[in-house]
Amino acid sequence: MKCEKGWLLASIIFLICTMASAQIALTPQSDAGKGIPTLPFQIVAAESPETHEQNAIQSEVVTLLQSTNFDELDRVAEKLRISKECWATGSLKLGSFYSGLVPSDENPDAVWDERIGSLDNWIAAKPKSITARVALAYVLTEYAWKARGGDWADKVSDDGWRLFFARLNDANEVLTHAKQLPEKCPVYWSAQMQVALGLQTPRPAFDVIFNEATNYDSHYKMYFYRRALYLLPRWYGTEGEWESDLATSADRIGGEEGDELYAQVIWCVHETAASKNIFEENHLSWPRVNRGFDLIEKRFPDSLSATSEHARLAVLAGDRIAAQKCFARLGGKLDLTIWKSEARFLRFARWAYTE
Repeated sequence: MKCEKGWLLASIIFLICTMASAQIALTPQSDAGKGIPTLPFQIVAAESPETHEQNAIQSEVVTLLQSTNFDELDRVAEKLRISKECWATGSLKLGSFYSGLVPSDENPDAVWDERIGSLDNWIAAKPKSITARVALAYVLTEYAWKARGGDWADKVSDDGWRLFFARLNDANEVLTHAKQLPEKCPVYWSAQMQVALGLQTPRPAFDVIFNEATNYDSHYKMYFYRRALYLLPRWYGTEGEWESDLATSADRIGGEEGDELYAQVIWCVHETAASKNIFEENHLSWPRVNRGFDLIEKRFPDSLSATSEHARLAVLAGDRIAAQKCFARLGGKLDLTIWKSEARFLRFARWAYTE
């Protein structure tokens, strides 16, 4: 999955739900008693070309930072920024540049503090670098969510809350300084929306950030994803609001790009705000999602993740015909970044091929 790394509290809290969704019963009641279908392919674990490229970008940026090659870091980021190349999810490849600088949650705070120190050194050496400041804000924001942990709000320790808000405020201050620089970066606004969500920013102020972002680049899909998360009922929206807001945005863009936006945002929400069945629990248009994924796969024909997510959503929507077509295109190739396990792939595929 190539949505920007910026795992929000939604994804942390609902990690258990993600695991639970792997246990979803995919066989409708009407299929009870039917035999297990024979799949027309052999399952082979395969790395998506996207995953390979993403890992390469992330490995490169860490190496450059550790060697204090700040000029090359800025050059790599600028190249990605100018190209506007993106993953099938709609996230810019530039997002992987920033996420590559984020230590693993399993690392102790000392590793995070060392990484932040390295980013501070980058800013000191290149004070006019927008990339250095966005990178620092990005890491500080992830560090904040790490401090908060994955429990429900009433289970978070006082120290966890203190560090959470302190680090988010530090990130916000970094972004405030970054905004004054003449050079701009599309990930700046995405990072700002993530910080705003954590700081409980009121809707009017959040809308200002979103409008600034889309005025800068109305085609960057991650802005609409961040907005969708903010409008989830578990955050600051009302029942059905994020779905209707997304549909309105997609309609405003219109045509194939609007359908593609609709599908990409739902893909990212599906990954980060886990649910047992995104179609049963939200007011979404499967026909539009289906059309959008057809367009995504046409643009990214080598994307195992796009076809895998299309298959997964088709099953959850109860569309066997669409699901079979997706599994046929996969030909048994198992992208673990989407399916998480072979057992889950098998459950979904067997449902698709049940007569």
